[in-house]
Parts: sequence; structure tokens; C-alpha cells
Amino acid sequence: MRDFEVGDSYLVPDDLSTDTFFDASPAIFCGFKTKDEGITPSTSLAVFCTLDGRRKIEVKLSDWGALTRIKNHTEQNWDAAHEVTLSNWDSQMSNESRKRGYIMTGNILQAISDTKSQGRLVTFSDDKGNVRDGVLMPDKWEPSQLKGSTVPIVARKDMIKTVAPKEPIVSSDGMVTLIHSGLHNQYGFYYLDVPKSKKQGGEFYLDRQLLDLVDGGDFFTAGGKMRGRIPEGNIDAVIDRLGQMGVTLPSENKVELTAAEEQNDDSAQSDGRRYSEDIEEGVSQNSTAARTEQVRSIMDELSKKYKSAPIETISLRDIGDRELVEMFFPDEMEGATEEEIAEGAVKLREYFEGRDGTFDHELGKIVIFADNMPKGKEEKVFFHENIHAALDKLYGDKTRGIAERFWTSSPDKIGSRTKKWVEKGYSGKSEATIHEEWLTYNLADAMKSGR
Repeated sequence: MRDFEVGDSYLVPDDLSTDTFFDASPAIFCGFKTKDEGITPSTSLAVFCTLDGRRKIEVKLSDWGALTRIKNHTEQNWDAAHEVTLSNWDSQMSNESRKRGYIMTGNILQAISDTKSQGRLVTFSDDKGNVRDGVLMPDKWEPSQLKGSTVPIVARKDMIKTVAPKEPIVSSDGMVTLIHSGLHNQYGFYYLDVPKSKKQGGEFYLDRQLLDLVDGGDFFTAGGKMRGRIPEGNIDAVIDRLGQMGVTLPSENKVELTAAEEQNDDSAQSDGRRYSEDIEEGVSQNSTAARTEQVRSIMDELSKKYKSAPIETISLRDIGDRELVEMFFPDEMEGATEEEIAEGAVKLREYFEGRDGTFDHELGKIVIFADNMPKGKEEKVFFHENIHAALDKLYGDKTRGIAERFWTSSPDKIGSRTKKWVEKGYSGKSEATIHEEWLTYNLADAMKSGR
């Protein structure tokens, strides 16, 4: 409860159920409220007012995962969160009398499941005057973000045995892949591939029941993954175990959306036209790969428009261990074992977790982490990291000394930023890092305002 102060600014992800989300809304923390049943973590709520279509969200104090995501995302994007404050809240709200939005209709329970409860229940009038119920999605939500519903992997045993010899079977979260070797005789087997990092794949390749079912009793490294070889006779037991671990597969689903013009007076009545979208099995249009390409394209355009340091855009989730380690430690690759490379990759992923970009002084290159990049923040990160690069080119090792003098001589507030803001945003970092970030943020602001 101490992490949230009434009237302070926060960034609330569109999807509070997962660490993988693609947008967030500025919000003001309004305080706590309790239900009539009494004061317990499950009956006490943290209340946030948001600028998107949700207007207001209430999070149970027992849902510590959601509260932690709000706190962490705000700290990792401190400048974006504090562009909207209580003092300028009214000016940030849209003055338009109507706006385009999307309402999920039809099977409401399925809609809530498919959208992971991102929207809010509303009643609206369609273009024929019929009063209908639906789920109004957040302002920045697009149909391409809709994912199909899922089914337990155990419900698809027959399908797996039929399809796996022809193409990979991929779980709905992309973490687990099954494919057959293609040899239907006494030597036939399946491959079970999971992420190599312990954080993402460890629950599978360290699971004792799965280890008892894979050939040789252990997983091995293959193409940036951990792979288990499964005899054909064990596949049913493996699928059963994966089902117990919560693995699901995408299912075909037909979703009905209404593209509506919502009244800005917060009335849920609206006019609109209805259309349907087929969500193909196993295809998520909101994939990490698509987001990486989008961010890479934006960075390429900015690099053409402005003189930029060398810049590379990657996805920490998709890049292979060897490629990741070689990117940051090219001189240490010679003679490195697969185990050493895997360990180095895990440490790099942990170090860069939640960061949207970095300038590597040794390499003289900017690296952008697309899977950590909130939509709309690409240009800010581009300028910020290029300021780091420019300071390094001009002053080298003297940069931090200059930053310390700037910190000492500058007022507590410059523009909308305060020293307290940067200290909180970089909590746990060294004083030298905080001072350099303070200098960099202010130079980037000056650069953007004067370009």
C-alpha cells in the first residue's frame, strides 16, 4: 500500500494479467476503498482513474501481481507516466464530442475471456436502434490485438499426432513446441522445445515428471531452445503432464466487433456498424515479431531523419542465446561452451528486463528492446539513447564528471522534471548513473523542443 500515493501519476497496462502487454494508459491514483464485507486484501480495492476507455479501474489488494505491474511499469517509464499529472489532467482529456471505439458483442463471457478483461461492460444502441450489451475496449485498442480463445492441450491429443509430423504444434503463449521426427517406426520420436532461459523454460526442462519421460532423462540445447526427445510411446503421458502444467493451444474462434462512435459524456449509447473477423488457428497478429518489425521501422525512419549513432532493434524474447551474447561480448565468444553461452544469455536477459533501450559504450551502438517498448515512446527512447551516444563521443570518460557538476549546479526542477523524479525512477542505481540520466533527459528535452 505504501507504493501508491493519492494524486500521484501512474501507468496502468491494458492487460494487468501478464507481463507481456503492448500499451498502457496514464492514470491518477484515487485511493483505497473497501466492500461491505469488511477489510481484507480481497475486499479492499486500489482505485485508479485512467485516460482511456476504462475511465476507472479497481484492483484488489490481493492481486499483488497486477499492482506490481503498475508499479514496475511506472518506474521503468517514469517520464511517460509523469507527463500527465493531477494539475494538467483536464487538459489531457479529449475535447472531441465523439470518438471511434470497439465493442465486443455476442458471447459476452467469451469476449471477456478473449480480451483478458481489458474492457468494461456497457449497454449501447446499434445503427438499427436495438439496445445491446457488449464489452467496450480501451481507447487505443485495435482489432489486430484480439487473440483467439484457447483449449487445454490434452483436448487435442489426436490432432497433435496427426499434425505434428507435418508442422510444429505451438502453445497459445508460444512457449512450448511439439513436432514429430517424421520416422514412424521403432525409432520414431517427438521433439519438445521450450525456452532456454530458466525464467521462461525452467519449469519444463527441470520438471521431474517430464525428465522421466524424455529420452536419456534430460533436455539438451538445440537452436537457442532446450529440447527433449520423446519416444512415441510416451507422447500421451507428456501431453497429460503439459496439461497439468497449464499448457493450452489456440482454438478457432469467430469474434463479432462493433466499431462505434462513443459519446464523450461517458454514456454507453452509441451508433455503429458491425463486422466480423476470423481469427486463424495458432496465429496471433499481435505477436512479438510484428511488434519488433514495427519498432525497427520507426527507428530506421528516425535514423534517416536525424543523425543517429549505429542502432539495432531486437526482441529479447526471440533472439537466440548465442546471437545475444555475441552482440554484447563478441571478444569472449571464442572457446565459450554452450553452457557458458546459455548462462551469459540468462544474465543479459535479466539485466535488460523491462528496459526499452541502452547505449553500449564499448560497442558504440544503441540497442533497442522492442518487446519492452510501449507504443508511442519510440521517439523519446531514440533521442534519449542518442544523447548518451553523443555525450560518450564528445566527452568519453569525463561524461559522468560533467553530469555530477550539472546535478550539483542545476535547480531541483527543470521544466516538468524534478531531481526527485529521476531518483525515484532510477531507484537502486548508482549516484553516477542517476546524475547522467538527469543530464541526458534534460538535453533530450531541449533537443526535441528545438529541432
